[in-house]
Amino acid sequence: VTDAFSATYDNYSIILAGGTHSTGGELIGLQLGATATGYYWAVAAGLYSAATGVFTKGSNVSSWQRAGICQTTGMSVDIDVQNPFNAAVTTMNQSYVSAEIAGAAGAGGGYLTGTTSYTAFTLTSSGGTMTGGTIYVYGYNK
Repeated sequence: VTDAFSATYDNYSIILAGGTHSTGGELIGLQLGATATGYYWAVAAGLYSAATGVFTKGSNVSSWQRAGICQTTGMSVDIDVQNPFNAAVTTMNQSYVSAEIAGAAGAGGGYLTGTTSYTAFTLTSSGGTMTGGTIYVYGYNK
């Protein structure tokens, strides 16, 4: 998504809703601009089909790799990004919910090292093919 961030707002909400995916359980990653290193994140998730939860993290990786989840019945991303356009450290907090019996719900956050000003972002799947869906980007009024 190009021209998503500007000086108009400091903080943004990114939502991906609807669509389908060729396989279930794939993860959605978020990358800002062309920056492919320096992402740190942690997510706690509850698996619907298990009695235990999952904690996972990424340290100095290529994107926020668990920004959302893909299922054959839909995709879910709900992320708040703080300072993506400002020349400051960018942080994010997020949640996701899958709508399948073998799915999960999770929440977490992270940050991106450096002080680059970003205008664009990319959502990618860890595997398979994403089809359809709508990406919404909202700026928080100052």
